[in-house]
Amino acid sequence: MNNDHVADAALIAALSDVLEGARGCFEHYKRQEELGVWLPHPSPSIDELAKPIIAAMEAHPKFKENENRFFGSKQLMRHAFYQSRNLLKVAVDRGPLAAVAWYHKVHSAERADLRYVAEVYGLKVVNRVTLSNRVSLVPLEDLPPSDNAKAVKAQFEITPRRLPLSILPLPIGAILEIQDVPGYSWENPNRDQTVPPRSDELERTLRAFTLVKEASPVVGTSWLEFVDDDLRMAEFGMMRMTPRFEGMLSFSTIDVDPEAIEWVELYLNLSASLRPQCDVAIERLNLARRRSSAGNKAIEGGICLEALLGADANQEITYRLRLRAALLLSADFNERREISKAVNEFYALRSKTVHGAQYEPGNIQKNDPCAALGLDICARVLRKIVSLNKKFVPEDWELAGGQPQ
Repeated sequence: MNNDHVADAALIAALSDVLEGARGCFEHYKRQEELGVWLPHPSPSIDELAKPIIAAMEAHPKFKENENRFFGSKQLMRHAFYQSRNLLKVAVDRGPLAAVAWYHKVHSAERADLRYVAEVYGLKVVNRVTLSNRVSLVPLEDLPPSDNAKAVKAQFEITPRRLPLSILPLPIGAILEIQDVPGYSWENPNRDQTVPPRSDELERTLRAFTLVKEASPVVGTSWLEFVDDDLRMAEFGMMRMTPRFEGMLSFSTIDVDPEAIEWVELYLNLSASLRPQCDVAIERLNLARRRSSAGNKAIEGGICLEALLGADANQEITYRLRLRAALLLSADFNERREISKAVNEFYALRSKTVHGAQYEPGNIQKNDPCAALGLDICARVLRKIVSLNKKFVPEDWELAGGQPQ
């Protein structure tokens, strides 16, 4: 027998010796979780049971190499202290021999498929929906199994013992997979960190649903996980990214129907030069819909309009935006006049808010219709530019009195 086989046999023997004790510990932890109460620690504890496993791993020709491996920003911990517990879990489920074979696979992994997962508030799906950029939306119960997914779903479960832990509206899940990510050590100067902990592509795609009706979806808790079940079993603890959206969470949800998908696909096909401009507008319109006061809605909506309709230093901003919004949205003179008037009042509300006037007695609620109409114009302008899929050149529209032929 070579050294690896001898060391494998020693590790299998160590696992076999503590197998029943480990089984009792894991059953104890499971029961404690189900009851939601603390129970006295079993004896021997999992820490005590892991000691001979750690010693066998540290004596192993391969497993004693405990340098962590990274796949993008995803860490695979290979220290014996952490993986001894995972080895015990796998040994309880599959047996000691299969557990050692499992860890050989984990320890030797050079490349891995990764999956971004996020909870999303403000959208609703009944079945899986996959967009052209491979972002998928799924009901919460259809999230791929993992400790993180289990923790998120538990917030909204009703059991005989308790009500849901969360008072939030029911979210859905969003998924984006990244294939064949190379592994590296931290000391490797050529390490590939092109896979960040958060996915801008996933988050921008979800925000693009702001184009649909009055939607204002946001990303809640998110995480990066291994697609392969065996690699995912090697994780120690749960690493999650907390939400980072501003403003209130909307309790209304928008169905991801064919119309909604069509708008998001238009966004995904925007030219590279136009997308950053639309991203700013989408983010501000999304936030404006979740702000509580009319004045703050006007501030965010004003930024949205300026991002879309451009800025010229030699013209007064309100006049410029009134004219451009009217030209962009209608060919009818009377309708243009109404749009111009609404933008003028929207910007007046924005100015009053900046200077504190909106907080005068009686001013808070009376401005709600003005803000609602202003945000509707913001959404119409955004949809128009996304539909055109080219930069709005205001000088051309102004000279032509509308869309240039």
